[in-house]
Amino acid sequence: MNTPRGHSGSAGNSPRTRSDRVRISRPPPDLGPKVVSRLQIRLSPDSWLRGFSREHPELVIHIHDSMPLDDQRILVEVEIEGGTSDWSEEIGNSPDVSEVDRIELPHRTPRYRVLSGRARCFRPFYELAVLPSYPRTVRHGVYFCETVSSASQLRALITAFQRAGTRPWLTSIRPADAQPVRPRPRVTLTPVQQRFFTEAFTRGYYEVPRRITLSDLADRLGRSKSSVSHALALVERKLARWAAESIS
Repeated sequence: MNTPRGHSGSAGNSPRTRSDRVRISRPPPDLGPKVVSRLQIRLSPDSWLRGFSREHPELVIHIHDSMPLDDQRILVEVEIEGGTSDWSEEIGNSPDVSEVDRIELPHRTPRYRVLSGRARCFRPFYELAVLPSYPRTVRHGVYFCETVSSASQLRALITAFQRAGTRPWLTSIRPADAQPVRPRPRVTLTPVQQRFFTEAFTRGYYEVPRRITLSDLADRLGRSKSSVSHALALVERKLARWAAESIS
């Protein structure tokens, strides 16, 4: 185990106090059918993944496993695609990293097991018990993941990120029980469409009855009512086309 700054290689030998115990938060009600959503989240500065991936924009980091040890620490296993260097020392020099272990795999890219602090940008996932599927990906300071949840859980997750000062991008959403009989194109949105649709979905614009009017939504987005209406209409057309192809 590589310990760059003299940290002990034993992560779990000391007695655990009450403050060390992982707190299990009560998730929001799991109501309604499941949906599969793809999210992009800008990593917070206290995550070693942010600094490392921004320093090496040519690399793609795949997160294959993670295990919270307590409220402060997490152990993750990552694969780094796009380079052949041994990244142990550089990762270990990150301020929030305690230990790094390079894992050699036969005929495969080496992996790194990293013990670090739990970055605040990931807290909503654990607090709401909505955990992304593996593998998860990091590129240039952005975290890409896919979750399976109810619509109410997804809305609560996005709201929690927004309250924490993190802007999540909802890039696609589909029913979890959809069983395609042939490959189908994904719903691809522009950055503006992603922003408008995420805000509309989170604020309850698509609920019946609506929890926010188009005028109020436009005010929150800082755009004219007509531009927001046009952007959402384009998103709705894409979703309608995707739904039509799904049932045809």
